[in-house]
Amino acid sequence: MSTDIKEGFVLILANEEDKKDHDALAETLKSYSVDCLTVNPKDITSYFTEDGNRFFIGKCEIKPALVLGWVFEDILRMGMNLLYAFERSGIPVINTAETLFCGQNKYLNSEALHREGIPHFPVISGYSDRYLDEWSGDLKYPLVHKQIVSAGGQAVIKVDSPILLKDLARTFAQYNESFYAQPYYEKPDRDIRIICINFKATSGFYKYSPAGEWVTNVARGGKPVLIEHIDSQMASIAEKAAKVMGARIAGIDLLETPSGELRVLEVNTCPNFYLKQFMPEAPDVTEQAIAKMIIHEMKKTEENVL
Repeated sequence: MSTDIKEGFVLILANEEDKKDHDALAETLKSYSVDCLTVNPKDITSYFTEDGNRFFIGKCEIKPALVLGWVFEDILRMGMNLLYAFERSGIPVINTAETLFCGQNKYLNSEALHREGIPHFPVISGYSDRYLDEWSGDLKYPLVHKQIVSAGGQAVIKVDSPILLKDLARTFAQYNESFYAQPYYEKPDRDIRIICINFKATSGFYKYSPAGEWVTNVARGGKPVLIEHIDSQMASIAEKAAKVMGARIAGIDLLETPSGELRVLEVNTCPNFYLKQFMPEAPDVTEQAIAKMIIHEMKKTEENVL
């Protein structure tokens, strides 16, 4: 088989949705003389034979020095297949397939945070409405119902009654999905996003809810405001949460309770990190931190080969 070969570069496995973030990282890596290429997993052909496992874009064989996993929603499954295959072929992967799968699943997010003692929120989750009546004495309303695999505040619903929760459970069961609900907490008109790279807090911002709304997601009109100095409490809880999820690139959402306690809402494993797209005054510390982590991993791999 006669092919071209591209090797020694950083492969970002992603679609076009977070292009600004990936372009910013590519520019930062370029400043360190590291080549970078973003490729949709749909454009990669795998060729497995007794001679070994090989990966192609068209007829060009690719041999990346490191793979950055950035797959979610409709490309998550095929992206995970590739990330597992790259990793098992000896290519370092950040974030791994397992991290991305667990991080994008609110059920597994909550299980891990509670198991490891990270301040989180109670969760009730199950399939269908069949046994919900038996839990009526344990649940206090309002609740917040979320789709287990979703992003950007999709399908987040305030639930004011047992009837509505049963209706939601019944509806989600029709799509072979479980319900997932947490207590609704009164809070300031904001929550907090802390970005951690290699389990260290690098940047953060408040997300303020639009007038008359209670959700704060930027995708749903929330206003981001840069945190110039991340205090030690914010940094500590965010870094612990990132470690629990094994997420070397993570966006941790925190909520301030009425008593002033910080709790983790969830750990995002494909967070926007190019903050200038939302806040022009934001520094480039996060893309710099990602680039330095990638270069460090590449050097470790080279040393192991030698």
